[in-house]
Amino acid sequence: MNLAEFHRALELVSRFGSGALSGPSLSDLSARLFRSLDANGDGVVDFLELCSGFSLYAQSDSAEAKIKAAFVLFDASGDGYISRDELVVYLRAIFQQAR
Repeated sequence: MNLAEFHRALELVSRFGSGALSGPSLSDLSARLFRSLDANGDGVVDFLELCSGFSLYAQSDSAEAKIKAAFVLFDASGDGYISRDELVVYLRAIFQQAR
């Protein structure tokens, strides 16, 4: 699935949960999550990438692997650094979801 399809799928999932994550927060989070799952960078998350990525988030015993996966979500620009703005956007999305 491409980014637009991935975003629509997350919108549907969010509706079944608290529904608190929507609009710009969901768009930003879906783009970051999509980029972290698109292992080969071709702009499409295939079934293998989706399963591999979610299994890493859900079951990885390696603290280093979990840290790397979380870093990808924080580093929206992909430049290898987490800027203050990237951190603020990520934390706002997390706290909005927690409401």
